[in-house]
Amino acid sequence: MRLKSYFANTVESALSLARRELGPEALLMKSGPAMPEARYLGAYEVVFAAPESAPEAEPPAEPARTGPGLPPAFDKLMHDVADLRRQLERTTSAVSRASHYPAALATSNPAAGQIITQLQEAGVSPAAALRIADRVLGETQNPPCEADEAVAAAIPVSAGIRTNRSGRRVVAMVGPPGAGKTTMLVKLAVTQALGCRRPAQILTADLYRIAAAEQLRSYAAILGVGFATAETAVLLSQQLEEHRQKDLILIDTAGYGAREMDAAPDLAEFFAAHREIDVHLVLSSTTKTADLLAAADRYAIFGPSKLVLTRCDETESFGPIIDLCFHTGLPVSFLGTGQQIPEDIEPADSLQLARRILRGKVQKELEQGAWVAA
Repeated sequence: MRLKSYFANTVESALSLARRELGPEALLMKSGPAMPEARYLGAYEVVFAAPESAPEAEPPAEPARTGPGLPPAFDKLMHDVADLRRQLERTTSAVSRASHYPAALATSNPAAGQIITQLQEAGVSPAAALRIADRVLGETQNPPCEADEAVAAAIPVSAGIRTNRSGRRVVAMVGPPGAGKTTMLVKLAVTQALGCRRPAQILTADLYRIAAAEQLRSYAAILGVGFATAETAVLLSQQLEEHRQKDLILIDTAGYGAREMDAAPDLAEFFAAHREIDVHLVLSSTTKTADLLAAADRYAIFGPSKLVLTRCDETESFGPIIDLCFHTGLPVSFLGTGQQIPEDIEPADSLQLARRILRGKVQKELEQGAWVAA
């Protein structure tokens, strides 16, 4: 084995340099600020151990053989399958190395390890935890900061409902079945319309659930706001035009499951043609990360501009919110914190969310600046 040092302005850049030259077999031995006499090479140094001989290049795949009487197309198919297999093996290897990278950094840098462990215990993925740890340690373009500030920076927020060019606020709730769209819409009707004494209209395009329209009709009657149903995108467009004098229009939509998305394109096209509508994607915070990201991908066809997280009172693990924000790039607008109407709704606040994710247990060492690499 031989040892080799790499220098760069960030640990991540130095690691990338080493991995490129030495390959995946190299072992990380040490990382940290460079010695004063070597600072001109880069602010950080990583030391790797690598085999004496360079790894051999991947041997070319043996071409598939055609049997007697097999058409040339079959030969091409076998070649394609072999290529796909090699690509899959390389991808699997890369994913495996990426998942072990935070652990390697944690071993070489105890301060980073403390941050990464705390975030992963809160449900944050290793990749997202690493990005936040880099920010805390100052290994980005930003200076070092406290853990809650770094987490808050990873959660963009945009509380409230956007006002369009005509001065109206038109908001639509989209999301999977059972995410809490209807309850959240009624909470907004109370806080955004009655609280401001503005004329409002509730529209529903959710005619899949038999009781959904009647439930909303009852709420609208209690609140003293208008209510109408719209079975199609055309009727929804007509309702928007008919109620163009209303200051606030709230649109409830059907929840499409993974196998029902073929019924969604008409409504998605309607939202795409009406950019004045502020589309909020409603997701439950109790959903596991993989399912959250899958739902966000499915509902991307509606062009949501914000995220609403419900059932925040039913979970102790808020970490997946970070992965959701990284994945979608969307800000969080509102939080649903229970079933009470209208009390259980909060405008999103990044710092409060960060403290929930860290469970209010930011380590004393982090508060005192122990994240600075020694």
